[in-house]
Amino acid sequence: MAQAWPNGPVKAIYIDIGINWSNPAETFQSVADAGYNLIILAFMVSGKPYDAAAGWAQITNQQSVVNYIHNKGARVTVSAGGSTDTPYGTMTGQAYGTTVAKWAVANHLDGVDFDLENFGAAFTAAGLSTNQTIKWVADATNAARQILGASGIITHAPQPPYFGNSYGFKNGYGEVYKAAPTIDWLLIQFYNNGPAGTYASIFTSNSGASVQEINRSLGIPLNKLVVGKPVLSNDAGGGYVAPASLHSFFIQAKSDLGWNAGVMGWQWHNVATNQQWISAIYP
Repeated sequence: MAQAWPNGPVKAIYIDIGINWSNPAETFQSVADAGYNLIILAFMVSGKPYDAAAGWAQITNQQSVVNYIHNKGARVTVSAGGSTDTPYGTMTGQAYGTTVAKWAVANHLDGVDFDLENFGAAFTAAGLSTNQTIKWVADATNAARQILGASGIITHAPQPPYFGNSYGFKNGYGEVYKAAPTIDWLLIQFYNNGPAGTYASIFTSNSGASVQEINRSLGIPLNKLVVGKPVLSNDAGGGYVAPASLHSFFIQAKSDLGWNAGVMGWQWHNVATNQQWISAIYP
């Protein structure tokens, strides 16, 4: 639903704690300078800003920073969730999505990201059934869309096991997408969750959770399936692939599948490290 942007693949990066706390605006502007076109502030936890989101809230001239980022061809959003957030039993999906989207608007951001985790077997959460959990996630998304409008950016960052029933998650995110099809991109976390170090495990064969399998079995468009990877090997518990190898994988996926959705990196460190990473993937 987002406007005709970006001109090319998504180059997304999460910023968590790696910011200049004495001058947060400088950090966010430097991310756009480093070649990323989607800057994601982590995190809103149960509706409250922490880490980079809290750093953004400290900026008194937010609109000026946003203008700088836009002039670089980039957008900036806030991520709700993360590994420590379990809002499913304390807030309705509608209330969660409404809270995050209203915060994004009030803080001059371009949209929201949902990094929803801590789901149990069969895509359940906090005593909710599979169908109730799917509805919760879709309700959060649709509530955010209502506030952000058609031009606002909405992304999700699901883990691969949240797709398909081979992991026991009952097509969880496939059903979420059916109920909330205005999601702009799914930034799939191909790390910390089983095999994801080869071209095949990312793109063609991963127990129902590869890009091609998600597209074919669940009908989610290829151009919405972004590959998420750790920037450094110690940024995650597995799934690291050298950026030069990702470059080769992406060329092959474009040729074989017609895929060119883009990449998401976890996480921001500094200009030198992160510019080198994105430049190696998209030279």
